[in-house]
Amino acid sequence: MADPRTYERAWERATSLLERRQSASSLGLGVNTALLAAMAFVMRGDGLALAQRLGIIIILMAAGVVACVQWARTLRSYQLLMRWWYGKLQELEEAMPAEDRLATAEYAGLYAKPEGHERLSLTRNELALIKVIGALHVLFLALAAVMYAEVL
Repeated sequence: MADPRTYERAWERATSLLERRQSASSLGLGVNTALLAAMAFVMRGDGLALAQRLGIIIILMAAGVVACVQWARTLRSYQLLMRWWYGKLQELEEAMPAEDRLATAEYAGLYAKPEGHERLSLTRNELALIKVIGALHVLFLALAAVMYAEVL
């Protein structure tokens, strides 16, 4: 039977990774929301000439693209780490009674791909959100660049 302390440490580590991934996702969403809000604020501002506003927007949107790329890389790293730790938990659970195999039951119930169904993947859903936000940044960046070129 697996050492209960080893299992407890592995469970805490997996739980900690889930919490940290959620914090990383919240931070990524917050940064991108702030950048989009700043872009809207700059566009409304009358204190700067249009060329200056567009230049600032280009910088903000480029920062948004970089933020999206980094956010996605961070989530993929957490996905790999969590997959590894859940694998370790499942290995430790092999020596446990079936009713105590929580990580194995969670994986089988939520993440294993049942026939005819998609498997649950919060990371895949978050990555889709990042792609949408990144596409918005790229679109605004392209529009601002075109407008900037016309103003000059």
